[in-house]
Amino acid sequence: MLDCNLISLTHGSIDLTPAVPKAYSDLLMKNSKVNYAEGKYGKMMLQEVKLNDVSIHHNIYEIQNLFLLQVKRSIPTLMIQVALKNDLHYDLSSIGDVYLKQGQFNIVYLPYVDGTVHFESPGEYRVFKVYFPVEILQQYTATFPYLNEFLQQVAESTPALLLKEHGWISSKISYIINEMLECTYEEPVRQLYCDNLFKELLLLLLMQKQGNGNDYTTYMQILYEARSIIEKNISQHFSTSEIAQQVGLNEAKLKSGFKQVFGIGLFQFMLQAKMQKAWTLVLQSNLPVKEIARRTGYTTMQNFLTAFKRYFNATPGSLRKK
Repeated sequence: MLDCNLISLTHGSIDLTPAVPKAYSDLLMKNSKVNYAEGKYGKMMLQEVKLNDVSIHHNIYEIQNLFLLQVKRSIPTLMIQVALKNDLHYDLSSIGDVYLKQGQFNIVYLPYVDGTVHFESPGEYRVFKVYFPVEILQQYTATFPYLNEFLQQVAESTPALLLKEHGWISSKISYIINEMLECTYEEPVRQLYCDNLFKELLLLLLMQKQGNGNDYTTYMQILYEARSIIEKNISQHFSTSEIAQQVGLNEAKLKSGFKQVFGIGLFQFMLQAKMQKAWTLVLQSNLPVKEIARRTGYTTMQNFLTAFKRYFNATPGSLRKK
């Protein structure tokens, strides 16, 4: 993270600083190295935690407008990359265009990094990455023979994606990632715990290649599409049947699949998304509470205030006074 150059094609060189605003303090990984930048494009916070030979990264971008970020890194890179929030578009000179939808992942090898990240619409983007040495992957060739082709490309310094079609993270994978991001153990327990989480994560990702079939891939894509509809339309209220109709899935199957994959019911997720947006607007803007209620899909102030107080055990006004 710290050994790459970041350049905005519109705003020039990105100046990173280790100082992090208070509003971002809840998003910090324990014992992480952090860089923060802010400009007309928006805000970004880049985090790194090292575990022996493995490096965990969680990058958060709040983008105001169309934003193109050029990234250069001169050393070879082998990494897991997961689009945790919003879709990602990379234009890599050595591979070409790479599109990761929210919830998708791949394992990537690049002899060098020279490319552009396309943030194609305003919003929040979250990316999870793990950089690791090729020797770790070599340990799995007996169990997953398909790795030999990928490792041959690595040996020849040929850019490569492990999966021709990006994989989808399951609820178990999502849980492991969250555990790695939110780990609060002290050393040396933290190192040991996160190291074991990484091994389990890598194993689950490699198992994706074994093939769950096209039906599974389509089903996962539909569930992530339903989630995206909610996140991108916070100011609207949808019934479960309306979302099911939009994504073309049986309502019961949508609800059961959503709970299984994301670990939270569809209705609860809608409420959580609205409340998280409301929390951000209360603390990071000067908007009147009535406008915040409107932007989070509430037609009356009373309904919004009731939901907000029940969810946070506080009113918007009391939060702003702190």
